[in-house]
Order: sequence, then structure tokens, then C-alpha cells
Amino acid sequence: MTLNAEPRAELERRVRAGTSFQRDAQRARIILASEDGESAAAIAPRVGVHARTVERWRTRFRRHGLPGLQDLPRPGPPPKFGSVTRLELIALACEPVVGPAGRTTRTIADLMHEATARGIVERISWSSYQRILTAVDLRPHRSKAGCTAPIPRSVRR
Repeated sequence: MTLNAEPRAELERRVRAGTSFQRDAQRARIILASEDGESAAAIAPRVGVHARTVERWRTRFRRHGLPGLQDLPRPGPPPKFGSVTRLELIALACEPVVGPAGRTTRTIADLMHEATARGIVERISWSSYQRILTAVDLRPHRSKAGCTAPIPRSVRR
């Protein structure tokens, strides 16, 4: 395999850069070592991978060039809610509330109903809302003060 000046310079940059992901640097090392025409079995121990891994990245580089060294999209369904919707759901959970009988917390069921009433989402399950809140370590239904931190005395006037 012979490399042109531009792809070779980019691969060398990926190997030298301190901020490169290790997988990107390793893939670049595989391609640079392949330029000499060595077998995959000879390159693999030097780079620290299996020979089939060397073959995989060489094949992808031959077919697609530098973009072929990127990861392919992972399988699975796309997320149900986008990042903006998630942030709106989190903000809703952080809003202060005074409910019946002076209650100052909302259950996740209350949050679900409020989110659909406001049109943030068409519908959301209890477990989906719980996962969104858990991902940011937020438990507004367990806190009497809600999500807002108390103002320190030194800041109050």
C-alpha cells in the first residue's frame, strides 16, 4: 500500500498528537506500518492487536481512505428524546412548586403529566423520565428544597 503525502501527514499527526484518542492513533499506526508491505501477522504484535484487526483497518482504509478509520454508527434505536427536550424535562423537574396542602415536591407521575400538559413531550413513561433524571443525578421528588441550591449567607443582603 502506498500513501500520498496528505494522508501520510494526517496519519503521522494522529500518531504524534497527545490529544488523539488511542484507537485513532492505533489505527494510524496500523496503516503507516502497512505501507512497507509487511503482512498483518508481522504488524499485529508491533501494534499490539490481532492480525484480523490489522486486516480490517487496512481494508477499510483502502476502500474509504481516512474517513474509513472512523467508527461506524452503533446499532440500536435512536434516542426517544433529543437533547433540547431532555433539558426541558430537567428544567421542569427543577421548577419550584407549591402543591395542595403546601406540598413542595412533585412525584415523577406529576412531572409526567405536567410535561404532557405543557407540550414538552407528547407522552413519556415513568421509567423514561426516571432515566433522564437519574442520568444527571437529579432527585427533585426526594428533596424539599427542589433543585435550587440555597443562597449562602455571605451572598444574601
